[in-house]
Amino acid sequence: MTWRPDADSSHREAEKIAHLIVPYTRGRGLDIGSGDKFLFPHFIRVDSGKDFGDARIAEIKSDASDLNLIADESCDYVFSSHCLEHIADHKAALREWWRVIKPGGHLVLYLPHRDLYPKIGEPGSNPDHKHDFIPDDIIDAMKEIGSWTLLENEVRSGGNEYSFFLVFRKDAADE
Repeated sequence: MTWRPDADSSHREAEKIAHLIVPYTRGRGLDIGSGDKFLFPHFIRVDSGKDFGDARIAEIKSDASDLNLIADESCDYVFSSHCLEHIADHKAALREWWRVIKPGGHLVLYLPHRDLYPKIGEPGSNPDHKHDFIPDDIIDAMKEIGSWTLLENEVRSGGNEYSFFLVFRKDAADE
């Protein structure tokens, strides 16, 4: 399936994969770009609030690429759904997210797939998107960042999905 303008996603992309992320989001961690939704009550939500009238919608109000309030290797996971494509320097954001993850912890990503969602400049595209990604784009960026094991790499195109799902486990070599 590809994205359709008549398909109602209601900004609830993360809910589409909530059942898949449970094994990777145990303990303490962050939901980056959480928006105004609570996916799970134990997530610490990080959002700038800019898409919600600057409302306080998250425990940490911050740009997604600046987690300076979070100590190195202090999180069991970082989860982000449909956020990274809005960040100009996605590699810097990934480095910052990776910095806060403990060895053995997980980076869990759900992103629109460039072959299933309108590309930048095409009718129906999101005017705030800075990138059109495929899984290999993120995998290549992660090769520059640290030592990891890829646990999930799945294109999600059934039903109302037009995305891909990646899970990286941080190897102990990054200690």
